[in-house]
Amino acid sequence: VPVRVLTPLFLRYGVDAVLAGHDEMWERSEISGTEIKADGSRRTHTIHFYDVGTGGDDLRGKVVGLENPFQEFLADKDAPEIWQDGVLVRGGRHYGHLEVDVELDDTGLWEAVLEPVYVFPVFSEGGDYMGSERRIYDDIVIMRAE
Repeated sequence: VPVRVLTPLFLRYGVDAVLAGHDEMWERSEISGTEIKADGSRRTHTIHFYDVGTGGDDLRGKVVGLENPFQEFLADKDAPEIWQDGVLVRGGRHYGHLEVDVELDDTGLWEAVLEPVYVFPVFSEGGDYMGSERRIYDDIVIMRAE
């Protein structure tokens, strides 16, 4: 079922995040609308849509002519590759995952921290592969119960 069909339902019931994939890209979009709470009251609410198909094999990147007006983060665009003396030092599209940590606060309400984690290849100045390290894209989202 297309997202445009489900979005009103998600908004109505206060869904905070929708995780989808696998599209060989890392993308987060936001769509805002109105939530109808159990008591009938309404509030503005935003849903975060994640395409968590993080991949470095370039099977699918941006499609020419296809624009997402709700896009807030796209690894290809918002974390460009930075090279120094022929060695990749940061950025780019890499394999990874979305880490979601949910905890209760002192009042019993939840807080969720969503971090886009990726595996970054580390090379020596001479270009030899030395291993990898865990990195996080600069697109951390924190959600709280209301």
